[in-house]
Amino acid sequence: MEAKGFVGVMRGCMLRAFMVSVLVLLSVSFCVPALADGAFEDEIRKPTQEEQEFYLLVMETIEAALPPCPEDWILDGQTTIKPLERVRWVGGPQTKPYPIQADYNVTWNNPKAMSEAALAMLAAGKAGTDSSQAVDPRLRLIELSNEWRKARDAGDKAKQEEIEKEMEKVKQQLDPANQPSAQTAQEANRDLTASVDVIVNEFPCRMTDLESPVVELPPIAGACVFRVEGKHMVSEGPLRGYESREGSTYVFMGNGWSLDEDDRVENRMIMSFPERDGVPHTTVQAIIIEIEADAERARSILESMDWNALNALLYK
Repeated sequence: MEAKGFVGVMRGCMLRAFMVSVLVLLSVSFCVPALADGAFEDEIRKPTQEEQEFYLLVMETIEAALPPCPEDWILDGQTTIKPLERVRWVGGPQTKPYPIQADYNVTWNNPKAMSEAALAMLAAGKAGTDSSQAVDPRLRLIELSNEWRKARDAGDKAKQEEIEKEMEKVKQQLDPANQPSAQTAQEANRDLTASVDVIVNEFPCRMTDLESPVVELPPIAGACVFRVEGKHMVSEGPLRGYESREGSTYVFMGNGWSLDEDDRVENRMIMSFPERDGVPHTTVQAIIIEIEADAERARSILESMDWNALNALLYK
């Protein structure tokens, strides 16, 4: 705990008296850790060697338990394992450390599917133009307008007429009747990315504003599994846009997770977990795994994980 708030300049014989007063006041403040409103501040300190070794073991085990990058996909991002920087303690008379937390993430992209999706979306909204030119029609219209002005300034009427014909074709792409449907958009934008997030000792788990109802799936390796589908939609209007977000599969590892049925509504999921008393803070009580990916891709990732290694981390 850090004492703050004494600032002053004392000179001559008053300096010694001032320092004595400071020591007295500091001793009192350390004996009374409560804040004005009756709450207690959490404390932060550097980790011990034991805590550091525990954290690195957990992170390295998670990294080794995850499957490799899917074939023909590319790695987009991955957690770099670094030493633990700090440990948080609960302040107050019953001071104790929080269970040490860890978070590991990896993200992969499917470049081939991304290119095909862009072409498919463009082809679905085209009206007689070459679908191999994956250019936003709104941007193309701006380019053509600039080219038309240059032709006008140059007095090239033939070029102006040529550009005007192409502009009419591009404008047809912006007609709502020629825009891709939500079904076409969803089919074109499946299985483009996948991310895995493994979180240790974070509980309870509260998720709100979900895109779809929570569906319970068969358990895996003794853990409960849930699925929430994502969002695939086309916004209305003359310049309709597309929004896509993959769904997520959640795995809850550890004894005691339970879905709060009283709070279960269409767009919310609350998972309760009883923190164990008397358990060292350098133990893994619970693990949450979130896989944001197409449902089949998420299932494939789950089946490829080393569940024996992850279960070995859990406190029994």
